[in-house]
Amino acid sequence: MTGTRRTSKARKLLQGTYRADRDHSPATVAGIPACDARLSDDVKATFEHLIELLKPLRTLAASDGPALELAAHALSEHRQAAAVIARLGPTYEAATETGSILTRVRPEVAIVQDAWRRASQMLAAFGLRPDARARVDAAPLPVPENKFRALEARLAPRPRKRKT
Repeated sequence: MTGTRRTSKARKLLQGTYRADRDHSPATVAGIPACDARLSDDVKATFEHLIELLKPLRTLAASDGPALELAAHALSEHRQAAAVIARLGPTYEAATETGSILTRVRPEVAIVQDAWRRASQMLAAFGLRPDARARVDAAPLPVPENKFRALEARLAPRPRKRKT
């Protein structure tokens, strides 16, 4: 990756370098994306697990569904290929036409590597990697409703009229 890494809005506010005129990021509405019904059971379970991990971080928006599906697919694919490698080993033997035995790397090894690379990139986009957590902006906390607003308005001191 070339260039400087993105600094989060929260860090800029702490450092005093935040400028509203340079902040062109769209306002995202925090929410939980819906899981597509066409996904396999393993991908659905991974999708739901990622949502549970992301809820406390407040980095989810309702529009993040496709990106979260990609992360769930990659993690599921990684898990399945890693299970094959654990069961059969990372290599296999093949005989050549001349009868010699070659030891070759199982195709699942490349699948595991590629799936992990894709999953790692997607997890970073949501702030689920330690190095990326500081660069992802969290949604603001919701302001709780003040149940005593009407009472405060009645009890607030009113300006007195001056007698002239």
